[in-house]
Amino acid sequence: MVAGMASADTVKDQYDNALALYNEGQLSSAILIFREIVDNSKTHSLADNAQYWIGEAYFRLKHFEQAIVEFDRVLTFKNTNKREDSLYKLASCHERLGKADAAMELYTRLLAEYPNTRHSSYVLKKLNLLGS
Repeated sequence: MVAGMASADTVKDQYDNALALYNEGQLSSAILIFREIVDNSKTHSLADNAQYWIGEAYFRLKHFEQAIVEFDRVLTFKNTNKREDSLYKLASCHERLGKADAAMELYTRLLAEYPNTRHSSYVLKKLNLLGS
């Protein structure tokens, strides 16, 4: 194994551990492990998911500005399976920060990119409310 590179099993174990910590509400500990995965295993198939959960942890902590940074980073991963959810969370962060225009733009982008998103009914309601 190359120095600084974790084996796939190790990354999966780290990811599972971090997700368990997240689910137990130990958000700071989860962030540290997820960040280690992203920093040391950028090409691993779970790296984008780890990045997403960093954003989720900051969202749960109500650190919406930092959550925006983290969810934006998810979008830099090629072919991420977390793009749809990250766009949704980015819009939610902007909404909670009182940035209605940015939230509307992101909700609209989400619907344009994912017309069948599972978030569509909520997003349409939000666009209606934010636009009034």
